[in-house]
Amino acid sequence: MNSECKKGFTLVELLAVIVVLGIIATIGGIGVSSIIESSKKSAREQQITNIVKAAKEWAVEHTEKLPDTYPGSIIVTVDQLKAAGKLTETPTDPASGGEMSGYVKITCTTNCVSYTYEYLEFQ
Repeated sequence: MNSECKKGFTLVELLAVIVVLGIIATIGGIGVSSIIESSKKSAREQQITNIVKAAKEWAVEHTEKLPDTYPGSIIVTVDQLKAAGKLTETPTDPASGGEMSGYVKITCTTNCVSYTYEYLEFQ
């Protein structure tokens, strides 16, 4: 009997390790992609919050342009907010990488005591 012991892995052992690593990579990839999508959604919501905040600042300075009858509304575009100095640059959509060039619809609530602000995209 030969007393020498051969060192190494068999082909079956190597294939088993490769399959296990593939499964781990697949599970990890799914988890990472959902985290990326979630962060893009969160970043987009933050961009919209910034645009609405800029529209509210614009409205404070332009009260004469706000509607004074219910249910009146006006539109303020992102470009107008940028031109007025309320946005330093055109916000980008994290999902598409393109510019967010929509508008904020400012609507008078009952008796025009307050206003609602809603960001919308051009169709």
